[in-house]
Amino acid sequence: KKKTDADAQAICSMCTALTTAQIIKILTLYTPVIEFEERVSTTFIATIKSLLKDKNTSSTLTMDAKKIFSVVFPFTPSSVALETLQIPASLNLGFLTRI
Repeated sequence: KKKTDADAQAICSMCTALTTAQIIKILTLYTPVIEFEERVSTTFIATIKSLLKDKNTSSTLTMDAKKIFSVVFPFTPSSVALETLQIPASLNLGFLTRI
């Protein structure tokens, strides 16, 4: 449930690794899976904000997007020709056909 002050305290105590902005964003975007469950109310989100107002964190939602790290995946060609591979019958892949 996400209604009482005790629920708000529990969320604040469990989400120590998240910033205030991240917690608020998650609660705002939360979509219930079950049809009968309610969305998080704005009053509950305001309660969370008031509980976390003294938490000294940045307002950044995610990592800094200005920092770009290149990723290189080296290509190592195989010496095995694909035409020579035999697929074991135990894999039950009889529907595959060799081209």
